Amino acid sequence: MAETIKKRVRKKFPANVRRKVLLWSGRHCCLCGKQKGLDIELDHIDPNLKGAQLNQIDNAIPVCYDCHAKLEFSRAGSPRGSKLSIPEIKATRNQIYEEKTRHLVPVLSYRPLNNRPFPEVGFTIQNNDGGLCVRAKCVVEIYVDRRLFGTPTRHYAGKRSWVCNPGLTVVGWFDLSDEARLAQRPQYKGVHPAKAENRDLRLRVHMTIIDRLEFEHDRLPVEWNYDWRKQKWVYDP
Repeated sequence: MAETIKKRVRKKFPANVRRKVLLWSGRHCCLCGKQKGLDIELDHIDPNLKGAQLNQIDNAIPVCYDCHAKLEFSRAGSPRGSKLSIPEIKATRNQIYEEKTRHLVPVLSYRPLNNRPFPEVGFTIQNNDGGLCVRAKCVVEIYVDRRLFGTPTRHYAGKRSWVCNPGLTVVGWFDLSDEARLAQRPQYKGVHPAKAENRDLRLRVHMTIIDRLEFEHDRLPVEWNYDWRKQKWVYDP
């Protein structure tokens, strides 16, 4: 009697995903951290995802042969050792990506400017490096009395990136009174920021730097509060 053998269909990542993650990792295993050159392959962090999610870039991890086997062993429910969780695997991978692409990230300075009358807010991003080209995504959150009002739109909501060539200083602005250019959260019921005189008004800026290999480096959020007496934005550490 002929026995039917079912072949396991190998799930492949698209070529652009393979290219990016191998460049981001520098062909280092993203579990043990060793440089493996040609002896490296891509594994699915969560092989149970369905459809397009299975082969998305966030589900890929470059690993050496030994660590690939350990991942399979961990998924199988090994009775010994500590099982690797998906958040732990992703955090370890991202540390390798960050380490191997750090040299591609210039020093960017960014802040609100005091060059426009309130409620207009000037803003600048400057690439202080002499040779590194990057793009930046910026999200400016507006808080009144420590409650999140919302964000300005477009370049200040992370919807568009800023081109930051070496030595380039970009200057823009947004208007806290322009309803058409503000994205207010539906659940916000407090004072409008344009009418928040003598209240705690602050901007929290989230900056993501996108290097030439298209890896995104998140910076810690920073805040500026408005000094009503001096009529200026002041950095709040």
